Amino acid sequence: MRRRLLLVHAATLAALAGSVTAPTAMAAAPAGGSVTVGDGEYWALPARYPAKSPYGGLNQIWGPAITWSPTTDMHWVGAFWRDLNTADGVYNWAKLESGNSANSYSLKQLETAGRTALIWTALGTVDNAGKWLAPQWVLDKCAAAGKPVKVINRVTDAGPKPWGLALWEECPRAEVKRFITQMFGRYRGDARVKYAYATTFNDGEFWMPADVYRDAESKGLTPEILRTYAKDVIDSWVAALGVQKVVWTHGGTWDLPGSAGSAETDWVNNYALRTLGTQLREGNGESVSANLSQPGIGQDLVVVRPAPIGAQPSQSHHYLTAKTVHEMGRAGMSFYGNEFEIAKLAGVFGNYEYYRMAVLNMLRKGHNWAVFPHELRTGTNDAAHPQFAVLRDYFRQSAGYPVDKSPDAWAALHMFYDGCYNGTRRYHNYEKFLVQRDVEPGGRTIVTQQHTWAPDQYGFCKVGEGGSTQPAVTYFARRTDHASGNDYIYFDVDNRFSPATDRAFRIAVTYYDTGTARWNLQYSTTAAAVVATPAVTNTNSGALKTAIFTLTDASLRAALPGAMDFRIHNGGSADVAVRSVRVIRGGA
Repeated sequence: MRRRLLLVHAATLAALAGSVTAPTAMAAAPAGGSVTVGDGEYWALPARYPAKSPYGGLNQIWGPAITWSPTTDMHWVGAFWRDLNTADGVYNWAKLESGNSANSYSLKQLETAGRTALIWTALGTVDNAGKWLAPQWVLDKCAAAGKPVKVINRVTDAGPKPWGLALWEECPRAEVKRFITQMFGRYRGDARVKYAYATTFNDGEFWMPADVYRDAESKGLTPEILRTYAKDVIDSWVAALGVQKVVWTHGGTWDLPGSAGSAETDWVNNYALRTLGTQLREGNGESVSANLSQPGIGQDLVVVRPAPIGAQPSQSHHYLTAKTVHEMGRAGMSFYGNEFEIAKLAGVFGNYEYYRMAVLNMLRKGHNWAVFPHELRTGTNDAAHPQFAVLRDYFRQSAGYPVDKSPDAWAALHMFYDGCYNGTRRYHNYEKFLVQRDVEPGGRTIVTQQHTWAPDQYGFCKVGEGGSTQPAVTYFARRTDHASGNDYIYFDVDNRFSPATDRAFRIAVTYYDTGTARWNLQYSTTAAAVVATPAVTNTNSGALKTAIFTLTDASLRAALPGAMDFRIHNGGSADVAVRSVRVIRGGA
């Protein structure tokens, strides 16, 4: 049965798209477990796990409403400020609760369908017709009080163009705060409203383009005014809905233009996420190089030790780390979302390797909610592009689990670098509850399967801009190096994922069928430090394949060199190149 399931899934994927000291001898016990091999990469989970993770899923914001689909779990509900606050002290709750249009759902519709809502409203930019999103009565009221609201412009080829209103000024700020608390306070205990994005600036995000900021600065905005305005708005949302429903809309550093630095923006992020304990949303899922380091929420970098084989003095090499959503913020989060919605930038449907990196990057960072491109939300393209649908469904099914309940742990064995720094900053692996580490002696790896991205690939610096002279590069696998006596690839599973009492695992090794290595998996049992599985023999077909090793007696107890839990052995005569490894909890 296991073999049949693997091959069905793999067939779907295939339709698309100088020596060192020898390692200390550790004799392997007789073969343990069993192995099946199929084509393609394997992202399925055992049938006992629900199609949607109880800790996350897929959500939708803005854009044309999507007809009810099996892949969308939480929908946008909202409207512009002017449509919800039609007159001084008048609030249009019916628009959210019972009204609907081609571009939105209502709370009533969602309740009937058993779905929940995410509220987002925009405040003070302009719509497609150039009309203010803020109510006219607010502008009139402030003008009558002798405090007309300033217009903030952005620079275009045709000259200055209105971007938004200076809502941080005293008069409009007061109205923004009143609107948030009065309009949305009634939904604090409403089970239909799961979350609300904390609208801060005119476009709803705690960020503005540099030219816009400079114009605002010329009209009175200072870093301190920015800080107090953002604090007031965050406090208003928390007062209205409670901190568990409020989603702050920026987590990374925003360096203000000029000499202002980032002290105020860092303060605001820390205030929302660590002082109050809001939820978090990012809007850059399409960029695999964005926010690689966010220490405030546990996204950090660790220097690779020992230095990789072939590393140059000018290079820095790092592993990427992250916490689960339950460990972030003040006391854990329930929403850490990202927007992954622009098809072309996300690699849909013409760049699967980039799409794969982006999806796995969101998961390794701990995102538990994501907006996928429209082309993937409807399900109508699934048959033509099954490999894209497989990873979408894998995100939806596996996102957000705490370590001790996660159905699987995995490591994608690659190295990439951005042309921004001309290849000097290099990042190794995406890892979720499973890490691959080089171990001396005998366990040093070499990156292989090089891919050079197009010079203007989104997510990386463009060649010729910002001092970049070379395109970004990714190596999509690691291999053993038998020539230098390195015949092993070592792995360590998070102890919280695999307590000492667990014995049954399936370990899926996706590899490139190159060369003729006869390789296996080696792990520990309660009786032996090293037990070898049956071997897999490469046939040099060049195909991408997955070997699934089924173990019933494993004891992942750090018994191997380097306190590792298991390793891949190339057989001692030829090399094996590995793309990814997954440890799947329990049986089939």
